[in-house]
Amino acid sequence: MYHSSPALTATLQALRGQSDMHVIAPAFSNRQFARVLPFAPDVHPVVGALGALAGALPNGVPQHVLESPELSAAVASSIGTSAGDRILPTWAKIAPAGWGEPYAGALIDIANRGRCPSWVAAALIGPTNDAAALLRLARDIAVAIRRWGEATPNDPTAWMNTLSPEQQNRLLNALRHTPVAAASCLPWLPPEYAREVAGLVAQNDSALALGAYASASPIARDRHADILSALIHRTDMYDLGDLTHLAVATGMDAAWTTIGQILSESPGSAIRVVVMAPWDALREDVQTTILSAADNDPTSICAAIAFARGVSSDPPPIGEKTAVAFFSTVTPEVWNELPKEGVSIGQRELLSTPHADL
Repeated sequence: MYHSSPALTATLQALRGQSDMHVIAPAFSNRQFARVLPFAPDVHPVVGALGALAGALPNGVPQHVLESPELSAAVASSIGTSAGDRILPTWAKIAPAGWGEPYAGALIDIANRGRCPSWVAAALIGPTNDAAALLRLARDIAVAIRRWGEATPNDPTAWMNTLSPEQQNRLLNALRHTPVAAASCLPWLPPEYAREVAGLVAQNDSALALGAYASASPIARDRHADILSALIHRTDMYDLGDLTHLAVATGMDAAWTTIGQILSESPGSAIRVVVMAPWDALREDVQTTILSAADNDPTSICAAIAFARGVSSDPPPIGEKTAVAFFSTVTPEVWNELPKEGVSIGQRELLSTPHADL
């Protein structure tokens, strides 16, 4: 005989419009059930937002709900509960700056009891000595510093002003010994310290730093212009995705120029570019570099892109990666002109080719 689980029962209640946290809380302890709530039509907006948080879907929280007192109160009521264990880590990535300061005692308590990661509590509370004292692992320090720095985009290192010299030194020393963690929070570190740490960042970790700068404020990038320039010039084909993200986000000439140089030497790497940004977001010279390599790229990726853009009328040999390149760049006109059964090429059909890991 089937017995309904508390999570399923609570989810059904929420789907019918129930918004009492005492009734629906079990729904948030199950990530899959929680992910249903943000997209269901009759769910209360705050309940949908809580479902997105519990389901690790931060983009599923609408801005007007994110800033609402009702959501703030609901999240606060979840601290120390099973629902809160799911909700707080995602909330820590998008919560308004300093949201957790009024709940610092409760957040520190659950962090000390292992109910939530230390970076979650520290990020929510903000840069205080008590919050910093929770942070031991370099990766937790890096995430907390990033959130603290993002909270003050016009002064990316303002977080240091509220910490004692002892706590500042402890956190920075931990990052110095773990460059891979430091790479992910580089824009929010003091310039003189960041220069030192950037020199320790391994080539394989450059992508982390590029991604961090893409998300940082213009002021943070300006303060680290020399560091960012050095990172861009040391990139290779494996960093193209993150470099493209940076170029689109910032419009930096150095980033676009480097992308073009890498593509000139490795045209098949164009797939790493086109899966990261819409074709129309790419700078014109980068588009030209890709299209002009259609006849000389042994991987046929540039040829697939040229076909997708309507520059070439001959479909190239289609494999998994060339299909991804095609679908990432195809124009509506080219798509509409394809036969409904697909384009047969060898043993494959363009419309039925699966996605592949890149």
